[in-house]
Amino acid sequence: MSQVAGKGGQKKSIIPKPLNEVEGKDATRTHTGIGELDRVLGGGLVKGSLVLVGGEPGIGKSTLILQLCDKMQGEGKVLYVSGEESAEQIKIRADRLRNS
Repeated sequence: MSQVAGKGGQKKSIIPKPLNEVEGKDATRTHTGIGELDRVLGGGLVKGSLVLVGGEPGIGKSTLILQLCDKMQGEGKVLYVSGEESAEQIKIRADRLRNS
């Protein structure tokens, strides 16, 4: 058993359950406009979720995420977090994509 903070900061006990006893809920998904990405994400992005994109350097992770950010304009706020590139590198790539 573990404890986590619930609403209002109150501690709430969590008891582990077998996965077959957990009720699954369908999440509303937002299509990204990038078909293959939607397929990999199970139909699109889930509001409030986090997606971790990993892979070898130079395979296009930043380019893909910047394209996704561009397509998602107007759908809500997007936070781009990178542990691999500086803000300046991301800005240069975004400007290049915008002008291509």
